[in-house]
Amino acid sequence: MSRIKFIENYRGTAKYILENGLTVLLMENHAASVVTFQTWIKAGSADEKKDERGLAHLHEHMLFKGTSKRGVGEIARTVEAAGGEINAWTSLDQTVFYICLTSNQFDIGLDIMADAILNSSFLEEELQKEKVVILEELKRDHDLPDRKIGDELFSLAYSQHPYRYSIIGTEKTINSFTREKVLNFYHDWYVANNMVLVVAGDFETQIVIEKIARLFAPLKNRPNLKRTRPQEPPQTSTRSSIIFDDVHEGQLQMAWHIPEITHQDICALDILAIILGQGESSHLVMETKYKAALANDIFSYAFSPVDSGLFLITAFFEPHNLYQLVDAIGA
Repeated sequence: MSRIKFIENYRGTAKYILENGLTVLLMENHAASVVTFQTWIKAGSADEKKDERGLAHLHEHMLFKGTSKRGVGEIARTVEAAGGEINAWTSLDQTVFYICLTSNQFDIGLDIMADAILNSSFLEEELQKEKVVILEELKRDHDLPDRKIGDELFSLAYSQHPYRYSIIGTEKTINSFTREKVLNFYHDWYVANNMVLVVAGDFETQIVIEKIARLFAPLKNRPNLKRTRPQEPPQTSTRSSIIFDDVHEGQLQMAWHIPEITHQDICALDILAIILGQGESSHLVMETKYKAALANDIFSYAFSPVDSGLFLITAFFEPHNLYQLVDAIGA
């Protein structure tokens, strides 16, 4: 049995570190007969090399596609037959896989999660199928104004840092992915000391931690795990861009550099975003939407990733109001 180190219990969440370095967070709650498993891999698109753009996202598509003991499609069928839900998402800094189902199916959910993380097959034929799916997703993104303006903003805001690149990758990189390249990325990042397993819901903590330790014990550790991300140099002047498209409503995004999520100012920036542009009585909504009638909608938020983030204002408007709207936001 793998040794289990209890770290702390903070506001009802018990934290453990397994012998192999896997962090486990358990939030026991018996309000409903439901349990959710999440595995957070601390590797997102910002951790990819130049020829790996989109590999983190590809793993999101591949991990639940089959293992050495479960065939293609069997994982999803098992979860859905149990009345559960299974999915995943990829961000700049993490890739997350989750399963949600009734608590009487706890052992099934845990076994599937461990099996997928440890034993995914990454079959060649499935890889080729998913590459086609992702290329279609990429084409669809190119037709979405929200995605186009977002990609443009990040490429302007970050001149050196990998946050400037799209999470989904490019047609060239996606087409270049081989099973060997997928496995290399998997072995680099899908290791115990680079993961957090989160379980919340209707279970007994002392019972399930033993099950978790047993199932995840074979997960390897990577002692010399390091990230090398180029730091973004200070910005010395305003950067701007206008995209002309065949749409009836304009969209504006403005952004300012802010610190990383662990910085002491992040909570204040979140509150500032609420005061400025969240809710019908916020300043930006009242001034630009209701009083001046320059915006159809407007909101603000603090984007706070692992490295330095952005404070963003997004507005939807009639194109002829653009310059007046920019002035009003500035005021």
